[in-house]
Amino acid sequence: MGEYAAEIQRVSMQLMEAILQGLGLGPSYLEQKLDKGVQFVAVNNYPQFSHQVDKVGLAAHSDYGFLTILLQSSPGLEVMHHDDDVWTAVPVIPGALHVHVGDQLEVLSNGRIKSLPSSSSRSEPLRSTNFYCQHSWPRHG
Repeated sequence: MGEYAAEIQRVSMQLMEAILQGLGLGPSYLEQKLDKGVQFVAVNNYPQFSHQVDKVGLAAHSDYGFLTILLQSSPGLEVMHHDDDVWTAVPVIPGALHVHVGDQLEVLSNGRIKSLPSSSSRSEPLRSTNFYCQHSWPRHG
């Protein structure tokens, strides 16, 4: 898991640099204004239940950090697109990574890039491994 986590961290830093450059903040903004960040992992396993009251899952939410890189290994992930307010099942593509924008990136971009609401579906089990990319807010001085 250590090598995989290191590679995900490298990818997240490359994505952040590209996004920040696209926002006109320049390629060095991450290094100059934000801390290098931390990474943490969440491994989720929400089983399928036959009764509505027994269901366990992940309620609708947006991630609070900058980026979430998700390796989805089973159906069950749903996202809500901003233009239609409809939950859409995310297809499982073996080996593919899903990148979700978090609330901090939405704030930093002044709303130009929106965080993505997601949840686990009520009818499917969900197994996933999430890598969260967190950076500190801009330093002063």
